[in-house]
Amino acid sequence: DLHSFPTRRSSDLKGWYWSTNDGVERLYSFSRVPNFPIVVTYGIDRKAIMALWREHLVTWGSITLFVAIALSSFCLLALNRAHHESVALEKAQRTSADLLLEIQRRENAEDALRQSRKLDAMGQVTGGIAHDFNNLLMVILGSLRLAERRTDIDSIRKQLANVRFAAERAEQLTRQLLAFSRRQ
Repeated sequence: DLHSFPTRRSSDLKGWYWSTNDGVERLYSFSRVPNFPIVVTYGIDRKAIMALWREHLVTWGSITLFVAIALSSFCLLALNRAHHESVALEKAQRTSADLLLEIQRRENAEDALRQSRKLDAMGQVTGGIAHDFNNLLMVILGSLRLAERRTDIDSIRKQLANVRFAAERAEQLTRQLLAFSRRQ
């Protein structure tokens, strides 16, 4: 029962074959001894080969299984860590966005407060100006009313001098207001 009998040259005789002698299946290997007309043959029982194969299979299978479990564990740990890092990054990004939004809200509130203070200051200035103008107008209008009732030229001249003084004061106040508005 010859399964394999490879040769390259007739002087280079070697190979293997299965044979069943005395009821035991064996794997035989043969090779020609160089420079001698001798062929060496060696046979191993199939059961011994299978037992050796099983032993190596268990040993290497156990090692492979251990390595596979170790690699799987490392992969799971890496995936778990990557997930936690991803969650932490998302949380940091949300916190950063919230902080930027809060900064923007505060800046808007500060701008509104500044604007409110400006308007308040402008209201106070406007009230003061209106009060001063009202005083000047009262002098002008009162003097004109008095001048209308009088027939005496000297007293009219005195009232007109008061009107001119109040008008000059109003003119000066107007110039100050214009200078103030240009600076603002």
